[in-house]
Amino acid sequence: MLTIMKEARKLAGFRLPLSLIEKIKIAAMAAGTSVNEYVCSILSVATENIETQEEKEERIRETQSFLDCFSGAWASSGKDEDLNAVIQNNKSISSPVEL
Repeated sequence: MLTIMKEARKLAGFRLPLSLIEKIKIAAMAAGTSVNEYVCSILSVATENIETQEEKEERIRETQSFLDCFSGAWASSGKDEDLNAVIQNNKSISSPVEL
């Protein structure tokens, strides 16, 4: 069954060929979901790499918050040996992760 996050919805109308509407109904039934949910999930996948202005602003706010929190946390002497020493002292081997 296809599911997506619930959020505010707005009624939108589109003109589609009757044969396409029939195919969408069959596909939704095969997926065990409503036509509306099926179309919504297909369009969500088709637009997942597109960022709205609100999403962009939120991403920028989160990035700035992260930078405000951690900016200046590393005080380096500017020498590569200093950085290499910290890396060597704090590195650890992680267990393999099954993918």
